[in-house]
Amino acid sequence: VTYFEKPDALKGVIQTLPGEDFVTVADFHYGPLSGTFATQPRIVLAARTDAAAGREARVNRWTAWYDYTAALWRDALGIRPTATLPVLAMDGTGGGGIDPGYTYPQLLEVWEKRLDWVKEQGFGGIILHTPEWVSAANRRTMVMGGNNCCPFEYKLSDHLGGEAGLKRFCDAAHAHGIKIYVWMSGHLAMESPVWRRHPEWMVRNLGNLNWDGHYHVITALDLTGPAREWLLVDLQQVRTATGVDGVWFDSFTNLSLQAINYQAANRAPNAPAVLAFLGDLSRAGFEIQLECLSQLGVSSWGNLRPDQIRGQEELLYNTTLRTYLEEWLANPGDYSRDYYFRSLAARGPLNVWIKEYMGRPTTFPLALPEWYAPLTRAYNQVAPRMHTRRLLEDGRGALWYDDQRQPVAFFAFKAGPAPVPGSLHDLVSDSVLFAGPVEPGRIYAI
Repeated sequence: VTYFEKPDALKGVIQTLPGEDFVTVADFHYGPLSGTFATQPRIVLAARTDAAAGREARVNRWTAWYDYTAALWRDALGIRPTATLPVLAMDGTGGGGIDPGYTYPQLLEVWEKRLDWVKEQGFGGIILHTPEWVSAANRRTMVMGGNNCCPFEYKLSDHLGGEAGLKRFCDAAHAHGIKIYVWMSGHLAMESPVWRRHPEWMVRNLGNLNWDGHYHVITALDLTGPAREWLLVDLQQVRTATGVDGVWFDSFTNLSLQAINYQAANRAPNAPAVLAFLGDLSRAGFEIQLECLSQLGVSSWGNLRPDQIRGQEELLYNTTLRTYLEEWLANPGDYSRDYYFRSLAARGPLNVWIKEYMGRPTTFPLALPEWYAPLTRAYNQVAPRMHTRRLLEDGRGALWYDDQRQPVAFFAFKAGPAPVPGSLHDLVSDSVLFAGPVEPGRIYAI
């Protein structure tokens, strides 16, 4: 395994090709223009693994490295851990050809009445990827068909009832024990009036073109300067006024972390400032979900299909894959009970996304599989104490410990003896097991 002890801006390639007995490491470091430049050391750790120990031993070693480096970087940046919750996400981004003047005057009111059902299914959070911001989605513009991924600024629009409407929804959700996350990103729509006031905040690439992620209608914010404080103040105002719990940070890597502003005099990379901004958000009270693979918040992204991850579900550690309910329903063999159970065993519950598109609301109640709620509710009972994972040999299951290294939960992959002495509480069937064999597909509290 390999890591840096301090946050840094670089791209790295690490590989060993078939037949090679060595590891090739190539790092591409980024920094502001300067007369001097120093790189920090990359730490590489190697260990001899007993071949007879099995795959679980190697995964456990990787998990220990992940936990250590995640804590190292979070502590350096001042980022509090974010709970890995089963989340219902409302995707209201709209689509080409749909009237961008259409509004959601009653969306939050409708879902407020459904919060009992949301809680019953086991959802611990709701992501609003809807037109809450002043954006192309609530102005008469045809940018991307009226898409709220094109914010003009991070102030609440009246589209969903403004601050009062969102506060009422947050209060109702909190009364049900449900957290609310709002969509945001480190970019603005090209039509945003902010660019006219601060053209220097616009990130431009080597060709002096907008850093737009190839979307052509948005541009990344240069967070190395005053734009960082401007963005933070707006988001803080929203949290203070409404009580939202966190953010779902869209396009974190390609439109924020990797951006380099070549129009700036020193061409400083965005990465250090973006990482510091995550610390700003955490200190302001926000929980953080990132659309990328990261140890800094909950990784919440969606580019892997079940057939690409099956058999390696334990690597979904601290990840909530973005999966659409329509995919679950169209492919029940892929989105199976076993696949979901193993994702929970990795503290990686799959997010359920629904398409609340303009003019095409989702049919309710949602057609979730019958096994979803029992498994999710069982996971929720032990998840707050799940701190450290150890896979047992021979694929028996995942044993979780709390922060005092005491066993608290066991996810059984195979039938067999209990992993610890004493009684186990089967959270799925709500029964107590006294020293008997465990059943596969069960979540046991210890």
